[in-house]
Amino acid sequence: MGIIVAIKAFCGALASRETSARIEDALAGVSREGDKSAENPDSDTVTPKVDAGRSEALELLATLQREARFIDFIKESLDNISDADVGAAARSVHDRCSSVLERCFEIRSLANVQEGDSLTLSIEEACNRTRFQFTGGIKEDSTVSGLVVHSGWVAQKCSTPRWSGAKDDELVLAPVVVEN
Repeated sequence: MGIIVAIKAFCGALASRETSARIEDALAGVSREGDKSAENPDSDTVTPKVDAGRSEALELLATLQREARFIDFIKESLDNISDADVGAAARSVHDRCSSVLERCFEIRSLANVQEGDSLTLSIEEACNRTRFQFTGGIKEDSTVSGLVVHSGWVAQKCSTPRWSGAKDDELVLAPVVVEN
């Protein structure tokens, strides 16, 4: 891996005086104030991620709780609750969870086909196990065909909320609510 970085640095230094100066400063341990790479998120310079104190997964779970009462709904015992009451609660939780997921991820169908439609893929496409899963065997041929059972999901973005609380509270998903 180091050789690739070294080659990129060498080529970058040859191509640009500014890049050369930044490499020289980096090797000397000098930080350049007003460095354009810090202002430009599309630059090739990698900015280290600041430890926010808790994972994005916990922050997403806390957001689902705060906005949709997701954890309350899942953790609630349904033993003494009628199906009609569960259904009414589920509709509300469903709508609010859907809103959170849309805002954070813009989830869309992975395949531009409806469930039940026929889909034909090249053998190369069919080998992508991240995008396609087959319930039957694949015959050695130039294409693979079948009926779509599920059209998959893909996130158009990932914009989870950022934690801004204290280190001691990083695992808290919802506060205790006290009526006074």
